Amino acid sequence: MALAKASDPESELIATIGMTALGTLDWMSCLERLHDAFNADSTLMYAPPYGGSSFVAFMMHKVDLSRIGAKAQRYATKTPFLDEAIARGLAPGAFFDRDVVPTDFNESEHNRDVFKAIDWTDGLQFALRLPISPEGGLIIKLWRFHPTPCFTAADRGLAERLFPHLLRATVGKFTSPPARAGAMAPSALDALSTPLIIFSMHGKETYSNAAAQNLINKGDVLSVRNGKVEPLDAKGARSLKQAIDQAATLDGQSIEVVLPRGDDRAPVLCIVNSLANATRDGLSAEAAAIAYFIDVESHEGHAVQARRAQVLFGLTDAECEVLRLLLDDRSVDDIATERRSAIATVRTQVKAILLKTRKHRQSDLLQLRRLAI
Repeated sequence: MALAKASDPESELIATIGMTALGTLDWMSCLERLHDAFNADSTLMYAPPYGGSSFVAFMMHKVDLSRIGAKAQRYATKTPFLDEAIARGLAPGAFFDRDVVPTDFNESEHNRDVFKAIDWTDGLQFALRLPISPEGGLIIKLWRFHPTPCFTAADRGLAERLFPHLLRATVGKFTSPPARAGAMAPSALDALSTPLIIFSMHGKETYSNAAAQNLINKGDVLSVRNGKVEPLDAKGARSLKQAIDQAATLDGQSIEVVLPRGDDRAPVLCIVNSLANATRDGLSAEAAAIAYFIDVESHEGHAVQARRAQVLFGLTDAECEVLRLLLDDRSVDDIATERRSAIATVRTQVKAILLKTRKHRQSDLLQLRRLAI
């Protein structure tokens, strides 16, 4: 759907929010455009817990469950940033986590066990209403992970200008449903843009979100055989079954399975996470493991491949970011400009990447685009 004539990206965003308020554009599309405007890695629209109510995720975009896993439930029941923002009179409003955390936050249990473990560098929050509002709270939060730089002054200005438009657009649109504290609402998973399937310990599908149903319907990675969801590739099917068996017995573990396609396109990565007892509330009693699927070729840019290369080859954060830009066909000069680095510095980083990945020429690094993430 074409937007009304707009003279600049900010005007386009404001027009998008207006269209969404009128119902001519769906909220997930609006969230995706906000995500892109702030160059975020993950974006979530949610109602925070308050007075015994549950954390409720209305919409989720590119939320990487392998990085959050069971920690999301703990984070959902502790809202130090929002609480501190309310105490300082900053909410409702648009603000950044580092603006509202206490000075001793870095030594806190929450930072050590949740925030630091998930490795969030910074978070922009639109606190559109307080939890004590008759409608309930509503937060839009955007995260950036390492090695992406933190949000800038320009981001702050844009967020503050967009806030009143979002505030008007969301009035009466999102009401927190009553639910038992700590429960995970399965319906919220339908708003997750990543395909996700919940399996029993015997490999039976107990829930699949809308994105997973679309992946199954495409028929190039998954299929339904004898009433069970299985990868088309026989080896991949065996590996997934083993991963589910292991995840069901190894609480808190993540197991990765590469699922090849029948053609020369890059494979899909399946990441299987065990379901801790505390996160099974609201799900089937048989739920034992969550599997979510990342399609390398549908991922914007090459951040996923660069992150995988960082793990495989021991790249530094800076080298990972340089590799990502190289995979995006950026020149050394372009990378130096974007990263505000000297060209000589970028060339040194490229040499280090070549050495660590055992490649001989810069063009050889493009082979990492096919890396099963």
